[in-house]
Amino acid sequence: MKPKVTRIRNLTFKRGDAVQINKEVPSSLNQKLVRVTNFDDYIIRIVGTSRSLAEKEFASFVDEDSKYWGCLISGNSILSDENPNNSNPVFSAYSLIVAAHVCASSHIGNYNLASLDCQTAVVMDEVFVSDFFYAVFQKSKLTVPVRDFDSHFFPSLLANGLILTKDKVKPLPILSSSPVYSGEIKLRPSRRHPDYIYQIVIGLLPYTDNSFLRFFYLYQVIEHLMSEGFKQKYTEVKAKLDSETNMSVTTLRDFLKKLDSSTKEDARIRVVLQPACGITQLCAEQILDALVIDRSEFVFADMVYKIRNVIFHDFPRIHHLAAEVGVFSDNLLRYIVDEKLFVK
Repeated sequence: MKPKVTRIRNLTFKRGDAVQINKEVPSSLNQKLVRVTNFDDYIIRIVGTSRSLAEKEFASFVDEDSKYWGCLISGNSILSDENPNNSNPVFSAYSLIVAAHVCASSHIGNYNLASLDCQTAVVMDEVFVSDFFYAVFQKSKLTVPVRDFDSHFFPSLLANGLILTKDKVKPLPILSSSPVYSGEIKLRPSRRHPDYIYQIVIGLLPYTDNSFLRFFYLYQVIEHLMSEGFKQKYTEVKAKLDSETNMSVTTLRDFLKKLDSSTKEDARIRVVLQPACGITQLCAEQILDALVIDRSEFVFADMVYKIRNVIFHDFPRIHHLAAEVGVFSDNLLRYIVDEKLFVK
């Protein structure tokens, strides 16, 4: 039987050139929970925000029923000698989980969880990501397979101001300022979305400085939502057609009208972008007013669609409103993340 580890005394990180960096685990870390921790039962991801992080930031991930799933811990705090949370056995356990994973992975040439500068590091503090968080989840408590973790939880992390990153590049401030994390962070179940939606929302939008290009990417998400809505409408109409045994010409005409209306983009976007988002609508109104476009009969979705048409087909007319389009797009992204990417 493999003996239980009761205390971790030191850790070693191996650089690609075989230079080894050793560090004695700080005595201030409360290792009370080490003996009951299965270090293989965790998955770790790097997440970022646009702001600088405080070393003391530490929070728990819970589901909507407050069931504990894992934690968020600042990369700056891993194996820190004087972190104020070191006396907390839960914090200490997660600090050691991250440190052990990073160090163990380095011995097999895997540096995915290490800092970009780890190959030139001379002390252990330089091995861990700086100004990023580690999101640590207990596999046995997750409700989805590990392989689906990123695609399932990216909307929930994003809704809390956290962006999954593999390149360890700080994202742009496209969302409202994230809070200083403490206490609990609630995660909600996400709807299943194609991989390209994940790539747009996580891999492109947070790093695209051009506001018009950011809107273009975001509209691809809206088009995906519209296609989902069309599939649902088609299924409903088909079911009704199949249930009709003796259909009159009038009934058939009504069915065809409904199906035809659901193929038109302006009608489809009205279905998707409801209810309206007040702050995003205000941004849209300011843009349309600046373009001297009558919006008196527009609902929220019509405004979004009109701005889309101007950007896509009449760009010279709007190119001078880059800042306004940027604010509009960022608020629209927040609305879509909060209202459209989750299970209702």
